Amino acid sequence: MPWKEAHAIRSMGGGDLMTEWYRTFLVCMLLALLTTAARADCASRHLGDVRVKVAMREGAVQLAFELPQASSCLRFKSGGRLRLLNWHIHGAGRLSSAGDILQWEQPVRSFEVRVSPSALKDGQLDRTYTPVMPLGDGRALAVYSDYLLLDPAFGRTTIEFEGLPARQGLMQVGHQRLTSEDPPGFFLLGSPSVERFGDDALIVDQSLPAPLMKQIRALMDQGSRQLASLPRPGGPISILAMGGGGQGKPSWRGDVSPGLIRLGFYGQGWGSADPALARVVAKFVLHERFHLHNMRLRSGAPAGVFLLEGGADAVALGLQHQQGQLDDAAYLGQLNLSLQQCQLSTGSTLRDKEFLGGDLPYHCGLVLVSLASWAASGSVLDSRQPARLWQATLKAVGDGPYDWHDFLAAARQTAVPGRQGVIELLEQLVHDRLTLQDALAAPAWRGLLQPASQGEHEVPALSSEFASRTLMSLLERQCTGPYGFHLEDGIFTLDTAQARCKAAWPDRFPVARLNGLDFVRQGWQAAQSVWQSCKEKGEVQIADAQQARTLTLPCPDIGAVPRLYRLVPPEAPASGPT
Repeated sequence: MPWKEAHAIRSMGGGDLMTEWYRTFLVCMLLALLTTAARADCASRHLGDVRVKVAMREGAVQLAFELPQASSCLRFKSGGRLRLLNWHIHGAGRLSSAGDILQWEQPVRSFEVRVSPSALKDGQLDRTYTPVMPLGDGRALAVYSDYLLLDPAFGRTTIEFEGLPARQGLMQVGHQRLTSEDPPGFFLLGSPSVERFGDDALIVDQSLPAPLMKQIRALMDQGSRQLASLPRPGGPISILAMGGGGQGKPSWRGDVSPGLIRLGFYGQGWGSADPALARVVAKFVLHERFHLHNMRLRSGAPAGVFLLEGGADAVALGLQHQQGQLDDAAYLGQLNLSLQQCQLSTGSTLRDKEFLGGDLPYHCGLVLVSLASWAASGSVLDSRQPARLWQATLKAVGDGPYDWHDFLAAARQTAVPGRQGVIELLEQLVHDRLTLQDALAAPAWRGLLQPASQGEHEVPALSSEFASRTLMSLLERQCTGPYGFHLEDGIFTLDTAQARCKAAWPDRFPVARLNGLDFVRQGWQAAQSVWQSCKEKGEVQIADAQQARTLTLPCPDIGAVPRLYRLVPPEAPASGPT
């Protein structure tokens, strides 16, 4: 308030009002100073060894913290925004607005927290581990250890619990201990059902249908037999097969943390005899199973996640092809779907596409590994070649990490005469010295690639994939933090409750139309429309099915709609890119 206005209020008998204004101002300043002082105190001190006892109670996680000395604050390592969702702190403690600092008005030596698993559903947040996940049978909870650790600069954390450390293979459920020095990963509270699977442990959620578990066991055995010659770093491991319940169509989510492969199955229908669903399960399980072999990716390797995930997809599809689950046409169709997904995403280089994240590393990586295999074997339908290249790569690096240099060196050693240039193209592509469009247009692919026709893009099964890919590309440029875009009861639902977006996204927005075009039935045209309107207008409109709710999303010029190529079988006439 300017001084002249304040003086006028006082002269009219407003002294009490002015005094109240100053009092409010001073209180606000004092609170700000206290908050700043608490943050500075947390930033400047090392508390020492903090012990966290973790237990499962009434379907939730109970945390009991014991501090070596009284403190008025704790600073945590990660997961602050998720912590704000499901931490219920006993007593007077409160979390900072970022969720990374827990504060009290008076120093404490101990306190308890109840962590509810119900605030988050697994798979709703893109590229973010759901920190607490209940098994469907109610016998155990999976907890991500990093979620409980203090910032290492503030203190060392020891986690104690009754359960199963999912990083050491088959063990008896009992008293366990993890520390800040252990690699982050999931551990299990409670008494899960554990089976021996060779040297490893198979942790079984009893809520999963028996036919599904039978298929999982058979697939794990298939992977063990067919990949027996591949080096496998590390010791015994645990495989967690868990259900998450829920309604709607089947969905799945897998991940690998040190010592644990997690297979999550959600929705209804997993017990059916649907052959298409059986193929989905096979690719999913075999992909995650292969991570036993390729998990030692060199940290910071250019386009490394493409090799990690795309390489696992290439081997999984190859095993399905060899078992007769995919014929030649279906196998090639899967490769072409990934090729088109990779081309349709915005961003010209692999680094741009890695920034977009989501499932792009799987699609683009599968394409790159398949192209390298074609150069080394002579046929894109030689589905054994990806595993051969992995075997040569892992044998060459021994116990050390690997990256694209090692993988392409293996391909170069066995390259078909005349295809050394293909390896050089891939080398330039993974190091961002070449755009994807320029790489695919090179004459080196003659006999393998040819331009795709418009009709191939408009296949209903692919149509919504194209629109989804385009929308996700835009979303990555609008939002930071965890968000989701997933099918829910047959409707594509945008979930940005925990994200920070430039546009005011309403939570759980049902996306049915892009620029007035049907998201599912006219997906290819909708995707083209988005590319065009971003170039000409700088914005795109999304709407629900009735177009009663609309949202205008600003977008950058993402260039021209790419020219799409497709892989052709060896016997097909192919003119090659022009």
